[in-house]
Amino acid sequence: MTELSRKELKKLLLKFPFPYTLLNKMYKRVKRMRGLIGKAEGVDGLQLEFLIEQIGKGNLVLEIGAFKGQTSREIAKNNQVVAIDPFLADQSDGTLQGEFPSEVYSQFIKNTKNMNVVLIPQKSDEAFRYWDKEVKKKFDFIFIDGLHTYEGVKTDFK
Repeated sequence: MTELSRKELKKLLLKFPFPYTLLNKMYKRVKRMRGLIGKAEGVDGLQLEFLIEQIGKGNLVLEIGAFKGQTSREIAKNNQVVAIDPFLADQSDGTLQGEFPSEVYSQFIKNTKNMNVVLIPQKSDEAFRYWDKEVKKKFDFIFIDGLHTYEGVKTDFK
């Protein structure tokens, strides 16, 4: 079998408009996503695009679990973000996903500098009590990305 040139492949695909259109859209989306947040940990690519589409613009967004702030930064381009993360080390090795908590915190500050992001460096239950007592504002969107366990999500959801 001979190898098709790009031009020949495109000509062949144009005979089947639906798959070509679908493939072309997917290619463009992946290409656009590659440059969105670079080599980020956490939410990236199509997941990030979906999240941003769901949030919309001009909203007050609660992000539970901010890690290094890449997702916070992207959401804050069109919204106000309240990020909750205590930056606590794992008891087994003293790190936060393999890094020292102070380095993760510093990276968060760097990634969200001059952005529309407010950090509450507490566990979510403590932050909720503070928010309900002192601020009393309702969130338009809540993104739970904290402990990544069933119990953790259940607690944050309640």
